[in-house]
Parts: sequence; structure tokens; C-alpha cells
Amino acid sequence: MRGQTKVVLCRRQRENVLLVGDYNEARFGLLVSLLTSFMLKDSPMQGVFYLIDRTVPGAPWDRALLEAHAQLLDSVGYEAHFAARRKEAGLSIAGVSALLHDRLAVDEEDRDSFKDVFLVMADPDKLEALCQVPNKYGNLEDSELGKQLQQIFVKGPAVGIYTFWLLRV
Repeated sequence: MRGQTKVVLCRRQRENVLLVGDYNEARFGLLVSLLTSFMLKDSPMQGVFYLIDRTVPGAPWDRALLEAHAQLLDSVGYEAHFAARRKEAGLSIAGVSALLHDRLAVDEEDRDSFKDVFLVMADPDKLEALCQVPNKYGNLEDSELGKQLQQIFVKGPAVGIYTFWLLRV
């Protein structure tokens, strides 16, 4: 990474953040610096965070999101939810999906009053509930949770729901 890094999020479709690389310490360092910049820029009343951490237990960066949750977000009063287990992660995605549908039902002029929601996922490819499943004909199709996440990713930013993905390649 060279030079300055800046992320600008607007309320329009597909405005999300994707951090990809094989150097995990750098990916998590960038994410923690992004979360820190939110704290410096916005008031806790302006954002809600859903953190999903599916990293390998015991890895050096294993507790990065948990520490960001406890030391950064909770300590200054942000509403933040943390999930590391499969069931909790699925419930977090389903909860954000329900928020998306509620917001889409509201008139466009009234959407500006909603808090921004940030769905932050580390290694979501390790969440089995997002894997494709065979349909009744044996062809693979998106799982129910995968379809919900796809809707969040595509339609969420237009109503203030942004997704941050950390993927290892």
C-alpha cells in the first residue's frame, strides 16, 4: 500500500468496501484504522456496527475485530454487535437483511434520518451458511442467507447499509 488511503461512502447502490490480500496483518490493520476514522469523524449516534469474525482461531489477528469492538466502538458508545460463531453470524446477517427491507419500505425522502449501518465481515467465505446449496434438480444455487447477503450488498448502500469485506486470496 502506497500513499494515502481514503474511503468515501455515498448512499447509492453497491457502495461497499472490499479489502483483499494475503497479508492478514495489513488487512486487519486497515480495517481497524477505518473503524478508528469513523470514531473521529462521526458521533456514536450516527452509526451501528455488526462485526462478523470468521478468522482462524488462534491466528495472530484472531482477536482484532473483538478488540476493535470492545476497545474502540463500545468504549465510546457506538451500538455494536459482535459475532464469531456460525449461528450468531447468520443471525447478524438476517438482522441486517430485516433492516434493509424495513428501510426499503420507507419513502425515499424519509430515509436520510436513518443511522448508517456497517456490516463488517472477516473471512465470510468460512461461513458455511453462505455456501451454495443444491436445488431439487441438483444444480447449485445461493443459500437463503447468501441471497440475503447479496441483497444487502447490492441494495443496502442506497439506504445507508454498507458492507466491509475482508477476504484472503
